[in-house]
Amino acid sequence: MGFYYDQGRDALVIWNLWHSGKFFLIGPVTGLSGIFLGPFYYFLIAPLYLIGGGNPLLPMVFLAILSALSLLLIFELGRQIHSRSAGLIAAVVAGFSYYIIYYSRWLSNPNPMLLLSMIFFYSLWKIISGGRRRWWPVSAFVVGVSLHFESASAFFYLFIYFLFILWFLIRYLKGLKGGLIGSKFWRFVKLNSRLIIVSCICLLVTFIPQIIFNFRHDNLLMDNFLKLFTEKSTWQRERYHYFRFS
Repeated sequence: MGFYYDQGRDALVIWNLWHSGKFFLIGPVTGLSGIFLGPFYYFLIAPLYLIGGGNPLLPMVFLAILSALSLLLIFELGRQIHSRSAGLIAAVVAGFSYYIIYYSRWLSNPNPMLLLSMIFFYSLWKIISGGRRRWWPVSAFVVGVSLHFESASAFFYLFIYFLFILWFLIRYLKGLKGGLIGSKFWRFVKLNSRLIIVSCICLLVTFIPQIIFNFRHDNLLMDNFLKLFTEKSTWQRERYHYFRFS
């Protein structure tokens, strides 16, 4: 296990929480200047640092266990999509993957993304295969939570989620008989209003810490985010850095 700048930075944040009572509403910084992840990663490892007396080994082992749990979802997803053999092969390939093994022991905020990714795609599969409505809030919540762990993958999931919702909506509207597209859409909204509200709440609740931080610090996060698009030189520089090193 390597313990470098990022690990020391995170350990110091946790130390200040337990010994100085300094609570946090944002997580590690991203590759974009002034843009921070959410604090869920710190929430996840803070109790483990406390239990382990500040030893980083316990959080590292816990994150490795999360990666191992993702293999179960890989197997189950493969089994449901194709067959038990397909699920077993997928789990074995993932289990012996050098990159998964190597990064599962990495004490850093992107580590839980493998498990979150599998939960995300599993929830989409359950929506497609069985029309199980309860997985919509789960998928929305996972997309929001992913923005607390790793920005590049999370934005990719936001894009995928948007396309999935669009595809699902088009397919659903085509199945409705009679009326124009507009009337069909409003029928869909009325029939699923509660589900839509719950899913939106599940997504938005993950942004509460950043929203509170933003208001407490004179709109700092939003201003930094808008600068990426309003200041041309900043956008070009940060865009190159983001896609080159993320």
